[in-house]
Amino acid sequence: MDLFKSIITNAAFLGVFTLIVGYMFNRGLQKQKRKFDDQLLKQKGEIDKEIEKLKSDLQLEFSNEQERLNQKRNVYINLINTMAVFIGKRVPENERVDYQKNFLKAYDVSWLWASDDVLLALSRYMQFKLENNHLFGQSLPVEEVRRLQSLEKEHFSECVLEIRKDIGFSESILTKEHYKFINF
Repeated sequence: MDLFKSIITNAAFLGVFTLIVGYMFNRGLQKQKRKFDDQLLKQKGEIDKEIEKLKSDLQLEFSNEQERLNQKRNVYINLINTMAVFIGKRVPENERVDYQKNFLKAYDVSWLWASDDVLLALSRYMQFKLENNHLFGQSLPVEEVRRLQSLEKEHFSECVLEIRKDIGFSESILTKEHYKFINF
């Protein structure tokens, strides 16, 4: 019986020992799980902060881009309106000097806000005007007058199309031929 008692005692001790070890092991796992969960929560908090910062930065960038686009639109409206001084009889003679002054202001401001493509198109138009403006008042053969008018309209409409692209119509299917010059 002593042997039996000893076996039972040892078995009971082993069972209790196993329960204690299991409890300690589970408790250690729970501590590690809590520690892991705490680390996950900390990382999640850091990621949430980064996401909020990124969102804030993107909103600020979008707001700044919208502001620049609105400024460009205003500059381009002034530029196109005053460029009418160059085309035929679009501007009454009594307003011509005011249009010229306003064009010069709009032209200078466009160099601050316009895209390179717009400025290149505008420069080509201005170069055409500088090189050929003296010819428009002279008596030239009809073919030469039409050729010059056609070139001028081409350069002018190129400016308009580049402006359209720059303010958001980059996928436009319109071409220079679509822009019509109307005089009354």
